[in-house]
Amino acid sequence: MTITVNDNLYSDDYNSPYINICSTILSKNSDIPGINNISNTLTGITNILTGVTESLSNIDNSLLDIMFDVKHILGLSQQNYRLNDHIYDEHNRLTSVSIKIFCNKFDCNNNINSFSSYTMNASYDSNGLLVDYKVIKN
Repeated sequence: MTITVNDNLYSDDYNSPYINICSTILSKNSDIPGINNISNTLTGITNILTGVTESLSNIDNSLLDIMFDVKHILGLSQQNYRLNDHIYDEHNRLTSVSIKIFCNKFDCNNNINSFSSYTMNASYDSNGLLVDYKVIKN
């Protein structure tokens, strides 16, 4: 005997409205997943999207860090920097100067939009020889 069901059947007490008779397994799951399963799936998707968003944010921050480091490397390798506020001792030796680093030639020429600055200090012994020289980021 064969029974054909054209609509969905649901059980209030079991996972399936069908039963196992004489070792023949009859099964048909509902076409509509349970609300709990949908809720769990949506929570899982939300968690995945949150993780992706956080990862993208971390990538953006890493790229900004790399860009800042590259600008520093270019500035420290003798590109687009400017010396200002020179201070000399009584023997006309440079003892202090302000150093600014710029992103491009235009900003450097116009002394605008520096992205980093340093102070150089130097000291000399009684014979006029350099004994200390340091550059410190402001």
